Amino acid sequence: MSVEREQPGDAGDLRLRPFGTDTGRLAAKIALVFLISNLVATFAKAILAPEFAGPVPVAIDFHVYWEAARQAVQGMPLDAFAPVAVPGSEATGPDGAPSYLFWVYPPIFLLLLTPLGALPFVPAWALFDAMSLAAVALALRPFTRTEPAAWRFMIAAPALLPALWVGQNSLLFLAGLVGALACIRDGRMVAAGILIGLLTFKPQLGILIPVALLAAGLWRTILAACVSAVAVALLPTLVFGFGYWPALSDTLREFGSVLHAGAAQEPLICTTFGVLSQLGVNPDAAMAAQWGVVALAAWAVWRCWRSPTASFDLKAATLAAAIPAASPHLWHYDTAFLAATGLFLLRAGVLEFRPAGLTVFGLCWLGAGPALLVVNLLGGVELPVGFLLAPLVLTALGLCIAAVPRRDAQARKA
Repeated sequence: MSVEREQPGDAGDLRLRPFGTDTGRLAAKIALVFLISNLVATFAKAILAPEFAGPVPVAIDFHVYWEAARQAVQGMPLDAFAPVAVPGSEATGPDGAPSYLFWVYPPIFLLLLTPLGALPFVPAWALFDAMSLAAVALALRPFTRTEPAAWRFMIAAPALLPALWVGQNSLLFLAGLVGALACIRDGRMVAAGILIGLLTFKPQLGILIPVALLAAGLWRTILAACVSAVAVALLPTLVFGFGYWPALSDTLREFGSVLHAGAAQEPLICTTFGVLSQLGVNPDAAMAAQWGVVALAAWAVWRCWRSPTASFDLKAATLAAAIPAASPHLWHYDTAFLAATGLFLLRAGVLEFRPAGLTVFGLCWLGAGPALLVVNLLGGVELPVGFLLAPLVLTALGLCIAAVPRRDAQARKA
């Protein structure tokens, strides 16, 4: 089975035409100005704030990336697995114990980060964010080429901001996924496989990609992905040593147990498991419900990618919605996937430029950005963003599931 190829000027491109109106272009400009000004303010604060001036900067996720890169530059890559204490957390942690950040990534990601370890913290963080945003912009270009305002609007999505604020690698994964989808759509199956293999730097988000590839029978892509995945596992291992993998396994077990036990106190986890845990459901029962969502998401991806009537944009939307739905430990910054999901739902015609469709698209485009902006402005206030975003992820997935039989019925009538 092959995936239908759609060229610029197809129905998906035509559905983005409202972005080319005066209102659409103005909205894109406002969004882009907001994104740039927010990032400038973020890094200006980082340069001026005292907590960024010391040898141990304020605890954001990029802190552990930078520490790992520094250890690699100094020739001690396995020291990256030493937990990094969160500055100041001993004042609020249980029994006065500090919280910790963990390095839980395969060696390919450490190899990519290593050059940043030679830079001071804030410049390294800014460069990482710039590269992440550029990668997303490049990946989205094929799906917005006919409407430049749509491209600007999407790369300025507030849903991307949480990942930029904490220096997370979610945007790199999103860029790789969207880039692979563009390659599949254009018939570049080997290139798509190479990109998918590179996505193993965050494997927990990629568990449904093989389901899509198998359903569509994309054997060249599967082979290229397997070769690429083996290469990006083996080559960095030769650089850092085979002791990397046992150390990673031990850290993953410790990190997983910490997350499983503490999910009820983590308002930024945006999954069924996280929300149920915060409602007081036993963690094991909450995880069982999450596995039910995983099964539903896998079935949805298989059903859609197997369908001969589903458009490529609907297939892309289903995979982009299923990935966050299936991840048990999806954090606020990972909901950047919602922005891409909203774009593909518009291109597929599942959402229209009418009040209901624009409401769902707007919520996807905003993601966790507004809630985290409130947290940043008020300081110390924690908002349970999972209670909004977990249902939104499931809603997007539900729209995709409902769209497939509608397309089948339309095809039969035609």
